Amino acid sequence: QENAALAQTYEMRLSEREALETRVAGLRRNSLDLDLLEERARALLGLAHPRDRLIYTE
Repeated sequence: QENAALAQTYEMRLSEREALETRVAGLRRNSLDLDLLEERARALLGLAHPRDRLIYTE
């Protein structure tokens, strides 16, 4: 049971790592993904595009 739980955790972490590696690759200079860059800039600066629709949740 413990081995199964560890294997499941390992697979989950591996998937997370692959997703992060894909995002990082999109931010590299030689393959810059402008949509990803814009998304990160907006998130970090707290800005929105004039045509964005904002949904506030509590």
